[in-house]
Amino acid sequence: MPGPRQPLAVIAANGRKHLSQREIAERSAVEVTAVADGPVPPPSWLTKVKLRREFERIEKRLRELKIFDVLDADTLAMFLAARDEYVAARRQADKALREKNVEAADEWSRVQDRYFKQARACASDLGLTVTSRCRLTVPEKPQQAEDNPFVQMLEARRA
Repeated sequence: MPGPRQPLAVIAANGRKHLSQREIAERSAVEVTAVADGPVPPPSWLTKVKLRREFERIEKRLRELKIFDVLDADTLAMFLAARDEYVAARRQADKALREKNVEAADEWSRVQDRYFKQARACASDLGLTVTSRCRLTVPEKPQQAEDNPFVQMLEARRA
């Protein structure tokens, strides 16, 4: 079974597949590219000030990488909310452990695990994890050294 369809930029950068101008035009016409033109405001339901500030900080960075759009705002906000709840559940679990309340610690660790899974799923969707960034990165073409005598000879011969 073939892998997922790759964007044209990735295909061109890899240099392994040669597409005709017609194929490039057809694919670029149907390829979705969503990048925000300017700052994306946090969703109105994200009410904590510290989470709104963190949203703006991460949103700016993702826009610089050209991988963030208005459509991604809710996912980023959900990531921040889940991470915040994870931290709160972690504090509760630690408190229960200090008090030697095993049942409460077990319950809070399950809550903590749920929020961790939610945050990780959102982070993966947004490219906030190492593996998800690797999937989003377009490889760069290697630069040819201009001082290579063989390349200079071929260029001179072609001219």
